[in-house]
Amino acid sequence: TGAQAQAAPPSASGDAARAGAAVSSSSAVRRTRLASWAHTSGVHSMAVMEGEGSYEGLLRAATDGSLAPSIVAGIDLDVPRTFFASCPPGGQASSEALSRLLRVLAVWDPELGYCQGLNFIAAFALLAARMEEGPEGPQPQQVDGKETGSDGAAALGEEAVAFWLVANLMQGYGARGLFLRRTPLLKLYCFCLTRLLEQHLPEEHGLLDDLGPVLGFKWFGTLFTTLLPLEAVARAWDALFHDGLPMLLRLGLGLCELVSPLLREAREAGEDAVAAWGRLQRQLPKDASPLLPASWESSCGEALPAAAAERLLKAAAAFDCGPEQLEALLLEWRQKCPDDAADLAEAFSFLPTPRLSS
Repeated sequence: TGAQAQAAPPSASGDAARAGAAVSSSSAVRRTRLASWAHTSGVHSMAVMEGEGSYEGLLRAATDGSLAPSIVAGIDLDVPRTFFASCPPGGQASSEALSRLLRVLAVWDPELGYCQGLNFIAAFALLAARMEEGPEGPQPQQVDGKETGSDGAAALGEEAVAFWLVANLMQGYGARGLFLRRTPLLKLYCFCLTRLLEQHLPEEHGLLDDLGPVLGFKWFGTLFTTLLPLEAVARAWDALFHDGLPMLLRLGLGLCELVSPLLREAREAGEDAVAAWGRLQRQLPKDASPLLPASWESSCGEALPAAAAERLLKAAAAFDCGPEQLEALLLEWRQKCPDDAADLAEAFSFLPTPRLSS
């Protein structure tokens, strides 16, 4: 993808392949989202290419006191308040796993370190180990607040795969640019969202009252994990791992299109855009109904979250945001926002990297 043009993080030892292979094998029966995404994104190949060390080795380096106190303090502050509105908290074991993963990520990529938003992405990756795919969508499995099958070596294996999944999102898919100092890629994506709304959804753009960049920071800076119900987030990540990071822009467009009737009603009722979006963003993580026509709610029943997720994906897929169009927006952004653009690598491109013939 074009995002791969960013500088890669420093190489660090990491051989999650053994642990990851065990999880992939056992998950083939359970069909967890974690196993599916690991397979789609080539996580195990990445772990092998990184070297001969292990996740446990990175973990030892992350807990030997060498991490900057500011990074440790940031992680310790955010972990207790990292949860998803539609899912019960996972308890102490989940918090400890999240803390370990974020520390290892900071060791593996010192330039990235830790930034708010990474906590929700890492937490969702860990949660995906307990999301079983099926007709009814992913179902987090818990017993008395503890993850089923999360003890012993199997849990460490799942944690290792979750780490490499996040690492691959950051490096292979280029998401680390969303979280680097001064967030250059996040600013570019917010600019692109605003311009794409103007081009594809001018009425919806008008309903936003220039909120596009603000909303984009929240949506893209957490990869939608804090905005949507779990099933919709899982489906969004399915598309992200299949199509690459620019899928975030299509998802943003699809979301704006689906909630536009509610925004129009709010404006007619005298509610401003800030209040309307604030209300929607509090409702959506727990209630998928804003993504569906009112006439669908009674007929969907318990399948409402899955129906809403499917509708969001279909809406997103209808927008043509090809690499050439995004590359033109990149050039426009570099010209209009030179100070922000200076923080993004000159080699960055949305255009596919040419394959060398053998």
